[in-house]
Amino acid sequence: MAKNDTKQELARVLYLSGLPQEDILQKVDVSRQTLSRWVNTLGWKEMRAARSITRPQLVNRLLESINALLDKAGEPGNEDMLSGIGDKLVKTATAIEKLEKKSNVVDRVDTLIDFERWLEENRGGYPGMTGETFRLVNRLHNDYLNAIFSQKGGSL
Repeated sequence: MAKNDTKQELARVLYLSGLPQEDILQKVDVSRQTLSRWVNTLGWKEMRAARSITRPQLVNRLLESINALLDKAGEPGNEDMLSGIGDKLVKTATAIEKLEKKSNVVDRVDTLIDFERWLEENRGGYPGMTGETFRLVNRLHNDYLNAIFSQKGGSL
């Protein structure tokens, strides 16, 4: 079972770093069905998407949502939307402000991802970097992110 845990953790790191599934299958030596099950049932797709989006993309999406909201409220028959739009605009503006700060959770996640990639690429040069050590680093990474999110109320 421990060997399967090591393979799963390695596959997760490789998947989250953007490696194609075909390459992961070769490196980790698991079946296509096993990898597919891990990706779909453990939320790897969502984690990969969250890690791959950039701060400017997030800001742009928020601005687009504001624009769409204002357009909809300006259409005839939607006048009553204007009364509730202020709160939504304030919340969106606050989210954009947090995203534009120099150091935030997104930067921390990016740094941790870069470090995990570096570990994966260079672990052959470190004999002490066993599968167990690699799993521990990943667990600490996840615990750290959970602590940050809980301190910030589950938001960026």
